[in-house]
Amino acid sequence: MSIVGPRPHAVEHNAEYRKIIDRYMLRHIVKPGITGWAQVNGLRGMTDTPDKMRHRVEYDLYYY
Repeated sequence: MSIVGPRPHAVEHNAEYRKIIDRYMLRHIVKPGITGWAQVNGLRGMTDTPDKMRHRVEYDLYYY
């Protein structure tokens, strides 16, 4: 078992998505847990649209 939190994204993704998704950068202050809520709920893998990333961020911030 590993301790994880919201998975880090590429720097390019941070630069892009922080402009179009409210509260995107807040995901970096979420404390780690056993696993990320987004991953548990199937929001993992490639995020090829802003909508997919928006959903992931919503789940990453669930406990915040």
